[in-house]
Amino acid sequence: MGLKQILQALLLLAVAALTSACSTGPAAPTESYDGLVLVPDTRLGVVYKRPGADLTGYDSYGLMACEVVQRPPQGHGYAPAQESQNPGKDLSALGVPVDR
Repeated sequence: MGLKQILQALLLLAVAALTSACSTGPAAPTESYDGLVLVPDTRLGVVYKRPGADLTGYDSYGLMACEVVQRPPQGHGYAPAQESQNPGKDLSALGVPVDR
């Protein structure tokens, strides 16, 4: 076996090792912070469901977009870029309960 063939074999081995190492991402946790459990072997990327949930009565599922509203921590000097004249109205329009 010549030097050129040995170098080609080493290069091929290095490329194969790097490709396999890069393709594996971090494994999904088996349980989420809110108690949902990972469902193995689904056609989707990562699926979690609540333990004991029975979805056998459904023949299809739908995914909907969600909106998240995060309130700034109180008393930490947070100053929004644009002050709303009525911040309670802005949050209540999104269905967020407003404590006054």
